[in-house]
Amino acid sequence: MTQRNQLDSRNNENRTKLTVTINPNMLGAKRLFNLACSSLSYNKSRNQQQVSRSEISTSSKKLDEFANWMCSWSIEQSLWSSTTYQNALLTYIDELDVLNELIQKTKQRQDAQMSLNKWEDNSRINRRLKDLKVIFEFNGNYQSSNHPFNVTPTGLQQIIDRQKIKSYFDLGCGDGTITAGIGTYLGLTKENIFGGDVFEGQNNVITFVKLNENQSIINLPSNHVDLITSFVTFHHIAQLEKTLTELVRILRTGGYLILREHDCKNEYSLSAKYLNFVHAIMMIARVGEFADSPNNYNNKNQHILDDYENTTDNWTQQKSRIIEYIKSIHYRTCDEWQQQLKNFGFHLCATLYYGGDGSSNPQKLFYAVYQLDKK
Repeated sequence: MTQRNQLDSRNNENRTKLTVTINPNMLGAKRLFNLACSSLSYNKSRNQQQVSRSEISTSSKKLDEFANWMCSWSIEQSLWSSTTYQNALLTYIDELDVLNELIQKTKQRQDAQMSLNKWEDNSRINRRLKDLKVIFEFNGNYQSSNHPFNVTPTGLQQIIDRQKIKSYFDLGCGDGTITAGIGTYLGLTKENIFGGDVFEGQNNVITFVKLNENQSIINLPSNHVDLITSFVTFHHIAQLEKTLTELVRILRTGGYLILREHDCKNEYSLSAKYLNFVHAIMMIARVGEFADSPNNYNNKNQHILDDYENTTDNWTQQKSRIIEYIKSIHYRTCDEWQQQLKNFGFHLCATLYYGGDGSSNPQKLFYAVYQLDKK
C-alpha cells in the first residue's frame, strides 16, 4: 500500500469513529464541544502517525492546497486549537464532513430549524440600523459605553453630515430589507433609495438596480447619489477595481461610502479559516445570503445551491463545490481596504471596530466611513 493510500485509509478510519449523535437532553454547546474535543483527540493520535507532505511524491500528490488546508486534521490548523474560535464557532467540527452531518441532523428538529430561520428575521435588520445610527448620530459627546465600537481617530465631532444625504445606493442589497430600513431612517423616498444586486428582488420601499454578474456595471446615472453602503460584499467581488470605478462614477464628489468588512489577511490562517467555515455553514444550512426564501430564490447564489442540493453526487463532490466557492473569496486587512479606496479618490473619515463594549469579534468585522474627494 502506498503512503498516500495509507494516509487516506487512516482518514476514513477516523471519520468512521466520529459519529454525530444529537441528544436532545444535552445542552447544545456542551454536546458540540464534547464532540469537537473527541474529534481533536483522534486528530492528535492520527497526527503522530501522519506522513508529511514532503514524503509524498509530486507526481502522486496533485492535490489542491486550499482544499487540504480547509479539510486539514492537524492540530495547529484546527479552529479548536484556539479558545477564541472554540467559543465563537461551536458548530465547527474539524472537518466539513462532520459539519454537514451535524447540520443535516440538527435541521430535522423543529426548534433548530426555527433557530436557523432567525438569520432572516427583523433582529438582523435592527442590529444593522443600530450600528449605523452610531455613525449617523455620532458627536463629540458620544460615550463609548453607548455602542459596541472602538472609534478612530479619537476626538471626532462628527462622522457624516446627514443633511447632505438626499439619495442612497446599497451595493449587494439582497432582498432590500436592510436597504429599506436605512433609507427610511434617513427620511428618503423610494425614488431616492436604490438597491443593487445581480438579481432583481421585490421590495416596495426601494428602487432595485440590476447589476451584471461581476457587479462592474451599475445602471444609474453619474453623480446620482450621496451615500453608498456595502455590507460584507466587497470580499466577494472578483473584479473589485471595475466595481469601484462604477461606485465613484455614481457618487457625487463629497459623498460617503460606508463599508462593513473583515479585517483579515488573505492567507492560510485560523482567522481566514474561521470566516470560510462561516460561509460553509451558511451554504450547508441555507441561511444568511444562501437562504432559500421566496424573496431570495433568484439570488446570485441560487445556482450554487441548486447544484449543491439537486445533484446526485456524493458528499465528497458536494464538499468540493463549497470549497471552490469559498476559494473565490478575497479577504483584505483594514489597511489594505483603505489603500484600495485611496487609489480611487476616497479619504478615510472614521473606523469603527467591534469590541468597544468588551465583546469578542472573531469575524474581525469593522465599519469604515470614506468620503470622495475627487474623481
